[in-house]
Parts: sequence; structure tokens; C-alpha cells
Amino acid sequence: MTRTESRLILAVGLAMAVLPNSGCGNPEGKAGSEGARKVPQVAISTDAPTSKPKLFADWKGLDAVLLVTGEMNSYLDPCGCTKGQLGGLGRRYDLMEKMKDAKIPFARVDLGGLMKDPASDRGGMEQAKVKFDTALKALSMMKYDAIGLSPEDLKLGVMNTLSVYLNLKDTLNFVCANAKFAKDVSDAFVGTLRPTVVTQAGPYKVGITAVVDPAVYALLKDPDRATLEITPPEKVLPAIAKDLDSKSDIQVLLVQGNEPFARKLAEANPTFDIVVCTSQVADPDPKPTSLNNGATQLIQVGHKGKYVGAVGLFASSAGKPPEVKYEKLSLNDRNYHNAEPMRALIDEEMQNQFKVLGTVENFVRHANVEAPAGSTYVGAIGCKSCHPNTYAFWAQSKHANAYEPLINNPHDPKRKRQFDAECISCHTTGFTYTSGWVSEEKTPYLKGNQCENCHGPASKHVGDPDNVEFRKAIARSSEMADKGGLCLKCHDDDNSHDYNFPNYYGRIVHKGMDDYKDPKSHKKGLTPEQARAAQ
Repeated sequence: MTRTESRLILAVGLAMAVLPNSGCGNPEGKAGSEGARKVPQVAISTDAPTSKPKLFADWKGLDAVLLVTGEMNSYLDPCGCTKGQLGGLGRRYDLMEKMKDAKIPFARVDLGGLMKDPASDRGGMEQAKVKFDTALKALSMMKYDAIGLSPEDLKLGVMNTLSVYLNLKDTLNFVCANAKFAKDVSDAFVGTLRPTVVTQAGPYKVGITAVVDPAVYALLKDPDRATLEITPPEKVLPAIAKDLDSKSDIQVLLVQGNEPFARKLAEANPTFDIVVCTSQVADPDPKPTSLNNGATQLIQVGHKGKYVGAVGLFASSAGKPPEVKYEKLSLNDRNYHNAEPMRALIDEEMQNQFKVLGTVENFVRHANVEAPAGSTYVGAIGCKSCHPNTYAFWAQSKHANAYEPLINNPHDPKRKRQFDAECISCHTTGFTYTSGWVSEEKTPYLKGNQCENCHGPASKHVGDPDNVEFRKAIARSSEMADKGGLCLKCHDDDNSHDYNFPNYYGRIVHKGMDDYKDPKSHKKGLTPEQARAAQ
């Protein structure tokens, strides 16, 4: 007897049992066979158990947990630039270790979206590929049961991503039910993408499948996009849902698509107990959306790996599927620490790969088009002779010493980031531009966050201080800095969550500190070569 058949037999009893709590006026409810499904009593907790002595202390009778993650967007660990940052694979690993210590059985699924578009990534394509490989290795170490195919991960190059999956197909389960390989490559990639996975969480079998919204996949700008044919999920899900319903106690659908799209699929395939979809916001509502008269829970776990969704599984009456409860856990540094296996993987192994590949030195640079043609970076030392007071003020600032924490982290001596292009982009001067930061050996005069990160390459002005055109090109006003988002390039929500322009700008404003009466202020300054020699 399948689960669906048993649900039909128990329909009347279930209805009587759940009416007081199910909200029978729920507009999501539909007449028909889904009315025979269980209506789980879903308990909601909005955050990590900061005040709880134990994990899931209020979940009495807990049998097992399904851990749900997704849309990590390249955030493998908090950068540490500010307090209170959430997330990190190290803390996620620690959560799982705590669950093992508490003898709580669990399964793990990831929606996909490990990476963000390399075109908008500070580290560049080569660094993004290393991070992708590292993220997958981390998920393998954490023994993930299923990972959904994501168009975001395919932005690393469709063939590149699929080749990585091919090499890991015996280690990790990559899932997508509505993707087919083109005939000319199908043999080579056989077994790379699975339509379903059935795994165990304590006493329960968990059936997992995943789909991609064809409209989202169609946005990929990659000549290899034709490698995969993404069919409408409506065509494949009914058969897959029926198959999983006969093989498992709990069915999970991972949807690479927005909430309305996922809702439509969930309502058309009501045997899915848990549906996970992509989120339009980084911090979604911790409460799931109840569908199919309460039998299906639609959840979102947000972006950047800050949260882990925990679906608790509880024994129901004999012959009935388990009931579920949901909690969204915040991976904060109060409850979780950076577990050593992940720390070593990210802080040592990944960083060493960056060093060997030269992701900083070999970064593809471009000219600063806002500066006069031919302008190069000279470093703050090149500004010192004409702007001595401004230079002295800057030299005492945190900006001036921004490079130091990359090589001497006061909280973790093992943590080095001088070969990490994402960190270098805000802790040095002119990185990403030709003549900007390259390395300690080649451009030592560009350490830290210096004048030219705001004013632009100043060699033209330094070479001809009284040239009005060159002076105008590097002039900056508070209004330009504020409305142009100049500071937000580094002081974004991740690195300065308490950022406020008037407050931050007030700490660095330096107008009028020098009077330029000294004749030396009107003579040619240092060249980049001289600036380097002066270090």
C-alpha cells in the first residue's frame, strides 16, 4: 500500500483530528485527494536557539531533522571586517557536529546557488572557480545528501560546472528532474544529474527532487547553454512525485525559481511535504508558507549562507507520515564556532590555491576610464610633499593600516588573506586597475586604503600640480562621495552593516588641512618608481 492509499483510507480520521488547528478557512485549501494528506502541526521559531541550553530544546519527541541550505552566493565564511556577521561553512559544520553529539539524526539538502555571478565578483573568474571547488569539497565533507542544479552555479561556465559535477558524481548527488543533456554529450555526462535521491533521516526515508525554472535558465549568456535542455517541470513532476510518494516518508522539492513559480508547482503536486525555493531578499520571513490545506510547507533560507533551515520530523500515529516543525537557525558566533576542518579548508588549503594560481597578481585589470588618459597610481607617499598635514592625518587612520590585518590577524594568527582577491580589493589601492596593486613585492607603496582609491590615479596631478584640468579630475566632494556610492564599494552591508555616510565621512574629511604656500607644493612630485623606492 502506498502512502497515498493509506492517506485516503485515513482521510476522515485525519480531518477530525486536525480541524481545531488547521484553519479550515485557509484559502490555500483545495477539495480533492490532497484533503486526505496529513496536516502537520508546524511550530515556528524565528532564529537560532540563542537562549536555549540545547538544540531544539522545545521539540519534544523529535526523531530526526532535515537541514536545508542554499543560495550561499560565494560567502564561504564571514570576512571578519565587522562584528556580528552571520554564516560561514565553519559554523554550519559546527552545527552538524553539535547535532551528532546530541544524537539527533539528520539529512542535508542544498538548494544550489553556491556561487554568485563571477561578472560581479570582486575576485574574478579564477578565484570564483577555486571557491566553487572549495564549497563542493566542504559539502562533501559534511556529507550532503542532495544538491540542486542552479543557473547561478552554471554562470561559471556551463561546461565547466557540469565537468566539476561529473568528477564528483560518486561523492555528491546533483539533482535536477527537468534537465536533459544534449544528444552529442549525453554519453559523456551519464549519471551526472539525478532526477531523484532517497536518503535516510533517522527512522524516515526522505525523497528529494529538484527543478529549474526554464525562464531563469534561458537568461544564461553562455554559448554552451544548449548542452542542457530544461523542460517545463509540469511535464515531469507528476510522475516523479508519485514515485517518491511510494518510496519515502517525506518528500522534498527544491525549486530554482521564485515563490510564485514554486507555489504553482506545489499546488499542482500536493504530495510534496517540503518545497524550498529561491528568495528575492537576503533575509526572508522565517515562517514557511502553508499550502495545500497545511500539508505542504514552502520555505526560503535566504542568501549568503547566513541561515540553516531545520525541518523537524516527529512520529505520528501508526500508518501516518511524520509531522513536521520548522526553525530557521542563524549561524552566529554566539552559538557556533568556526570548526577546524572548515577553517583549515578555507584559511589554508583555499588560500594556498589562490597563492599558487596568482589570483591577485594575474587578475585581469583594466584602465580607470574616469581618470585622464595615461594616469597611473603613485601611492600616498607621492602626495606627502604637497599635502603633509593631510598625509599625516591619513597615516593615523584605519584606512592607512588596512593591509596589516590581512597578514597579521589579531584574532586568528593562522588567517592570512594577502592572496585573496576579494579582500585585497578593499585593503589595497588601485586593485582591478592597470598600474594599481599587484603584490607586496611589486607595489608596496599601494598598501592600505589610500588617497587614490577615492581620488583616482594621480600621476598626472603629481607631475603637474598646477594643471587645473588634472586637479579637477581628482577633486571629490562629499556629495559626489555620498550620491556616487564611493564609500559603498567597500563599506557595503556585509562589511559595514552599521554604515552611515555622515558618520563615516566625518572621520576622514580633510578639506583645508594644507595651505600650499610652500613653493615645493607647486613642483613635480614623485613618480611611481620613486614612490616604490621611498618605501
